[in-house]
Amino acid sequence: MDVLHDPMRLADWLAMSETEQEDNLILLWETFKRTPRDVESQGKSNFVGMLDAYRGIDPDITSHRQFGKSLFNLLEKRLAELPDNDEKSILEILYDIGKWQHSCPEKAREIVTAFLESHDKLSENVVFNAKRAKDGTYLHSKLRDTFVEKIERAFADVPYPEDGRIVDDRFHCYECEDMHNAFVDKQWQSLTDAVYLRHHKEMSILTPAAFRYFLPAYMRAAVVDPVQADLAADYIVYSLTPPSERQDEIHKANEMKSYRKLLYTDEQRVEKNKRATQRLVDFNFNREQIEVICDYIWLDLRLYEFDYEFASTGTLLALEYWQEQLESTL
Repeated sequence: MDVLHDPMRLADWLAMSETEQEDNLILLWETFKRTPRDVESQGKSNFVGMLDAYRGIDPDITSHRQFGKSLFNLLEKRLAELPDNDEKSILEILYDIGKWQHSCPEKAREIVTAFLESHDKLSENVVFNAKRAKDGTYLHSKLRDTFVEKIERAFADVPYPEDGRIVDDRFHCYECEDMHNAFVDKQWQSLTDAVYLRHHKEMSILTPAAFRYFLPAYMRAAVVDPVQADLAADYIVYSLTPPSERQDEIHKANEMKSYRKLLYTDEQRVEKNKRATQRLVDFNFNREQIEVICDYIWLDLRLYEFDYEFASTGTLLALEYWQEQLESTL
């Protein structure tokens, strides 16, 4: 087939020899580089489609592994050709490597490790994304199933909070009553509807005991059905993130921008942060549960966080905090 002019499917690539695959991949890559962004062509479409089709590769099938090797050889060449200041293209390739790391994990780590070792002036953002690529940025079925098993095992024996302790005061506000009604007399194992959990995402309203009990349902939904879980997944990490001076600076700037005044004095912020920090302690997770939480936060970083600066004010803070808690249980 003519890869520049004929529509290509994954089956067409798998029918080629390894040499043909590599030659045609390089041809498509060179064509893709020369084609302006606003110009469409069959070769350009085939290159993008080939990357998308790679998700269908099964590493247990010999012909699929062969194509995976050919593609990784191309990704390695692409990465080596780029200048250090072309950060956008570097990040795109690192994402491609990470997206299919599960098919060729050793090759992916080899490429990324060699790249990091040969460059000593990379930005924090590139280094952060390289680490993500080494562990993978695609939620394949084996990873999902393994993680769900860990969640269900670690939280199996968490006791249900008393009906009156779902929230501190169900009559305090509409959201409080809504959260109480949503979770009273519910077993977390039965909460498998990601849309339902998304509609009741105000996790900060739950008491520490209720949060600890229902957290596994949220984590499971975010992994099994991330599209439907949507913002509920963000609330998980947000609820597990400790306060910081950097966050205070951001909040102050946002308050001045939105309200033209500060909503809290410095003394009030200190007290607010003390309560937030104590709440994390009051969750009273055991070692196995903290391990799952660390795994979940790192999974969230790998799949969804592309910007180091943004992650450093939230998700990375959460991961560092819970890793410290994990070490303290030794």
